[in-house]
This record gives sequence, structure tokens and C-alpha cells, in this order.
Amino acid sequence: MFRAPRRKSGASTASSAKGCIRPEVSRQALVSIKLFYSACQLLFSLLLLTALAGRCQDGSGPKLSNFIRVEAWPEADKLFHSNSNWLGGDDAYSIDLGDQRVLWLFGDSFIATSSSHTRKQSVLVNNSVAIESGYDPSHASIQFYWRTQNGKPLSFFPGNQGTWYWPGHGIVVRDKLFIFLITVRETHEGLGFELTGWAIVAVPNFRSPPSQWELRFVQTPASKFHFFPSGPILRASDFIYAFSYQDPGFNISLVRWPVADVENEDFSRPEWWNGKAGWVLQKDLGQAPAKLAGDGQAEFTVSYQPDLKQFLMIQVDGAGRADIAFRRADALTGPWTPLQAFYRPTEYQIPDIMIYAAKAHPELRGSQLVLTYATNKFKLQEVLATPDLYYPRFLKASVNPKPQSHD
Repeated sequence: MFRAPRRKSGASTASSAKGCIRPEVSRQALVSIKLFYSACQLLFSLLLLTALAGRCQDGSGPKLSNFIRVEAWPEADKLFHSNSNWLGGDDAYSIDLGDQRVLWLFGDSFIATSSSHTRKQSVLVNNSVAIESGYDPSHASIQFYWRTQNGKPLSFFPGNQGTWYWPGHGIVVRDKLFIFLITVRETHEGLGFELTGWAIVAVPNFRSPPSQWELRFVQTPASKFHFFPSGPILRASDFIYAFSYQDPGFNISLVRWPVADVENEDFSRPEWWNGKAGWVLQKDLGQAPAKLAGDGQAEFTVSYQPDLKQFLMIQVDGAGRADIAFRRADALTGPWTPLQAFYRPTEYQIPDIMIYAAKAHPELRGSQLVLTYATNKFKLQEVLATPDLYYPRFLKASVNPKPQSHD
């Protein structure tokens, strides 16, 4: 689900005219890929100035920070290519389930529908998941999961009545896994879709394979001021914190719940960080909560780095052709440093490329920092014909102990 910084249309599959689905797929599936790519084109036009801000005339981009040093990790990239039926997906949030198990949450995912195992004969479902066995992705194994009905691939998290879900992040609290989701609905206006709210799924038996999971949707309060708590989810002291993205807009804010409430599946009393006013109950907010950053993305991560003794935020900088960037803060509530680009993916020079969904995965091993990012194109045929695109890419990264002074 292309979100740079706003998410693309969520659609479940590609149109039969493009050769990506079979005739029996639903009407929503038939129109979804058209929404997907029309949204991408419109987003690119709307965000062109933002994406180009600070970039050089020759397309080389702004100067990169050397605070985080990065190298490609092709050995780890093989992990997501290991299943011939799962043909790529984006989003790629990860959650440590313990016992050498890592949950991966993917957005729109290509699922093969024939023995050819190609995207031209596939379905694009709204979401899928995977379990990685082992913390080093260059040596781990992985199993992908989605639902099926009468042999047809379906999203792992089922939608209903014209709505679907895109996964956010999640967290294990005591003996339950909580996964945050964004609710999306097809419309006949604007981009053809809108973000309508958010949801949380509690999974009490998360230690079992996902094919056996009990997905229990818990009650959540209405989304106020168009903030959607689906970004990084962390525990600090006696609270669970969720970073939230404003749509429309580029603002990032922070919400929290007491751990005791979360353990009881009670999310009815969110508190928002409101700057000098401190933490304010949502019911008492008269206007949007204070923003932590104003040039945010819908997909990003925040993790505590012991070597820095700081929190590190990872996201892309801009839309379309984008660098991977960071911010730092001593506390979750900030203040956060200005966004600073530090890595230019090898796909940067590809015409009409979309680079997005950059994230850090602190539970993974094999490098001081493990990062991923997603790639996509504005032309469907190029995505179908280019198998290297639309798979998350791994990066090995480390913090430079002697960065330049401006970093």
C-alpha cells in the first residue's frame, strides 16, 4: 500500500484486463487496481514539490548524513523470495513474538493463483502476514499466511461491507498480541478511497501458527481530528504508546494507554501528548493534539537505541524518489531533531520509482541496526514484469561513533 506520505488505494486485486485475476473475483477486486494506480498518479502530482524540496537539479538529491552507515544485505533479501506463492508485499512492520519468532505484517500482497508463480497470474490481497523463525534474516526461515475461500486467496485480516484493513504495528502485552489496523473504505469521490478509522485485533493464542489464530476485534474510540494510531507501538514504564499519523496532513502525534487497561482490552480512554499541557484525555481535547513532527509519513518506526541512549525514528524523506532519513529524541514526546536523510537506495535513479515504508527492526540480529524499505512503480505493467520490485529490501546499518558535526 503505497503511502508516501498518504496511503494509496487499497484494493484487493488487479483488473482482468491486466491479466492479474480470474473472472470470478468480486467487483471491489476488479476496480481496486485502478484506484491504486490513479491514486498513485494523483499523489505524485500533489506531492511533487514536497518530494523535490531540497533536491539538486541533477536529481542527485541533498547531502546525506553519515550518522548512520548503511550497506545492502542481499543475503537477507532472499528471505522474502523464499515462497513461490507469495510474490511481494509492502508495509513490512515486524513484532517480536519471543522464542525466535518474528511476526511480519504486510499490506497489499501478490498471491500466485497458478503454477506459473508470476504476478500476471496472481491476486493482490489487502494484507498478509508471515512468521520468521530466527532473528537473523540472512539465516532464518519464513512462512507466509493468508486466508482462502474456495481456493481463492483472501486477506488475512478480513474486511466487510466495502471496507478493508491495512496493517500498522503491534505489541505483545502479557499473554496477548495486539495488532493495530487502519480501516479503509471505497468511495466514489476524490482518490476513490478514504481512511475511515482504526481497529485493534487481540490474538490470545499468538504462539500458535497464524492459520490457527483467534482474531478478536476489540472496541476502539472514534478517530478524532483524523489521527490514526497505527504507527510504532512501544511500551515505556506503565504505558503503551502509539505514534499516530494525521490524514490528511503530515503531522505525527503520540497517544498512550495504561498497561493495565490494555491487558483488559480497554482502549476507551486514550491520552494524547499535548505539549505544554502534558497528557490530555481524548474526551477533553478541544483541538488536534500537539504535533511531534510536521513532515511525517504514514509508515515509520521508533525504537530505543541503547548505544545512543536515545529514541531513533526512521522514515523516508519525501514522495516518489526518496531517501531514507532519521530523527532523534531523548524522550518519546521529543523534542525530535529535524529530519535528516542518510541513505539513498540503489533504486533511486529508476524512472518513476516510489521508495517508501522505511523501517527499523530492533528485534532482528545480524547488524547493529536492521532496516527495510519498499519499492513500487506508477505503471502496473512494470510492477508485474519486474520481480525485484515490491519486495521489502533489507539493509545492514550501524551508528557512526564519529559523525560529522552537523549530524
